[in-house]
Amino acid sequence: MKKVLRLSSLLLVLVALLGLTACAPKDPVKAKEKLEKAEYSVKVDGTATPLALKAFGVEGVESVVTATKKVDDKIEAVTAILFAEKAQAKAAVEKLAEYAKKNGEESEVKQAGKWLYYGTEQGMKDFN
Repeated sequence: MKKVLRLSSLLLVLVALLGLTACAPKDPVKAKEKLEKAEYSVKVDGTATPLALKAFGVEGVESVVTATKKVDDKIEAVTAILFAEKAQAKAAVEKLAEYAKKNGEESEVKQAGKWLYYGTEQGMKDFN
């Protein structure tokens, strides 16, 4: 019985560790580092794009991270937007989906805490 309990406790700890390592970065610096490690070319914008999004009616944007890389003949990309508050990110999902569509993106907008992000399937996996 003790062995089963120890084994189940160990499995629980491993699952928790995996959950911690598979999450969105906490800030733009960490996002840039993570994506550069995955060989993306990354730009972080804390002024122009946040102002453009505000003009589009999206409030609370602190920073926008855009990343691209070429893999064979395909371009992988992700755009991630960091909000000041999680509630602001949640409130902006529909507007951001409309903004992304107007800019030629056809992917679903996803939320991870204070981040909203969209892009290619692989780009989104690499961000999150």
